[in-house]
Amino acid sequence: MASTVVSKEATKLAFLVALVLLGVASFCRTKVQSPDSLDPRTLGQNHQRELIFGEDNLRVASFGSSSTWGANLENRFTAFPYLISPTVDNYALFAGGPNYPSVCLQTLIGEDKVYDVILLEYYLRAKEGLEALATRLRERFPEAVIIFIKISGPFHASRRESETSTEPAMTFEQWRHTVSTPNGQKNELIEALKSDTGYWFFPDHQEADVKINTAARKVGGYQVHLPQDETPKETLRHYMRFFDCAEKTHLNEIGHSLVANLTSAIAREHVKNQQETDQVNAGSRIGTWGLGDSCHLWMTTGACNLEYASNYKLVEYDPDAGKFALQLDGPGWINVQNPFDEPRTLYLSFIATSTIGKYPVMKAKFEGVNGHQEHLLEPYNAPDSHVVGVIRTLPVGVIPPNKAHTKIHFTPQSPGLLPFRLVGASFTNDIMTPREFNFGPMFNSGLM
Repeated sequence: MASTVVSKEATKLAFLVALVLLGVASFCRTKVQSPDSLDPRTLGQNHQRELIFGEDNLRVASFGSSSTWGANLENRFTAFPYLISPTVDNYALFAGGPNYPSVCLQTLIGEDKVYDVILLEYYLRAKEGLEALATRLRERFPEAVIIFIKISGPFHASRRESETSTEPAMTFEQWRHTVSTPNGQKNELIEALKSDTGYWFFPDHQEADVKINTAARKVGGYQVHLPQDETPKETLRHYMRFFDCAEKTHLNEIGHSLVANLTSAIAREHVKNQQETDQVNAGSRIGTWGLGDSCHLWMTTGACNLEYASNYKLVEYDPDAGKFALQLDGPGWINVQNPFDEPRTLYLSFIATSTIGKYPVMKAKFEGVNGHQEHLLEPYNAPDSHVVGVIRTLPVGVIPPNKAHTKIHFTPQSPGLLPFRLVGASFTNDIMTPREFNFGPMFNSGLM
């Protein structure tokens, strides 16, 4: 795959806009080469917002965490993806890493979408499947520009009394509670930081950097990160102006404008070069979904299209959070169908807690490719901090191809205070596998 050279004009334009809006001195972006061997929901588009670079109709897909989604903004449709183009599909998730979209990409996007620009905002969670996600996106959209966004903020900074000090480092959050700043107002914190005599630094995140570098090189992508000043302390002071003071992890309006400027300059230069090279087919080619996926997760939508026993009910068990589950109240069954032409592993997702006894243990059994199969679904072993409930996802066996439905029989193996709550059934393969905990959307973003 041929590399793309970003012109000096595009670089200068993005820099000047950033200067005017933000008063910062520099930014960094890196283009990496691709080897020759590697060739749903749409959020509302009618919200009013000021585009950074006019009304060019770039087709943008964005993946990331809560900042990409637009958390803590007065209007979430002023998040950086929406400042680049009026045509945006934002697949970002609260508290979400790249594993879910890497496994369920075909299900999320569907068959008809084409994109010019793909944004990937995963940093410390890059190890959870970023390379697999980027590879699938490149295989499907061979002409799109893929931009990897690394967002560092005050929450990454650490402090010691001096550079040679050996005492444990203090995080920015710990430091802010030691300074006398009524209500922790941002300007007061900046002034306190200016007079602070400690040694500030940003710890290395080598594993995350390696993962992003590897993924970007494989797909011929770009990398963007926030501006850095001459010293970590001055960098931290600038970062405090880019982030919501209360949250420290979410970009504010200024931060979103900055990221939009950096990414937009790269995206438009890439598309311009592409159009000059191939004016007829530029941006219209699509590739393959590879082995494909078929993911059905209904906790945040209530859209469960499975057949199931009459004593099982789809309920909204948490109306305030908009969470749904298929409650398996006693013995019963569900029908699933493998839509692929070859055997596929079935993964079931259900609510689990850190304590035993809230939900019953269920035995799932069926006739699969390898004959009679049984699997225990234990709705506990979640991380200790998650007492209320998280999604646990486990493989239950290999389902035959799409000739007919397979009936999964369930039998309780222990009592529970509440019925067993099933929230998903997905088919994947041995290359892309769901993570055990927190696979899929955890929050109904329409209520946030």
